[in-house]
Amino acid sequence: MGIGIPELIVILLVVFLFVGPKKLPEVGESLGKAMKSFKKAVYSSSDEKPKEDSAEHAETETPAQSKTQEQSE
Repeated sequence: MGIGIPELIVILLVVFLFVGPKKLPEVGESLGKAMKSFKKAVYSSSDEKPKEDSAEHAETETPAQSKTQEQSE
């Protein structure tokens, strides 16, 4: 039910007709840069949040405090 090979060919032909052969490499390059920056933003935002939480927790609690908390439980 997804997009197959014939549909992709039709889409590429339509894009080729609208953009033209001279501008097609520029469009591809800008699309690649946009996808790269989007992936970078998605991965960096998801990676930063857990690291910040664990870093804050590590700074506020010393090993001695965590041992006494474990013993009291």
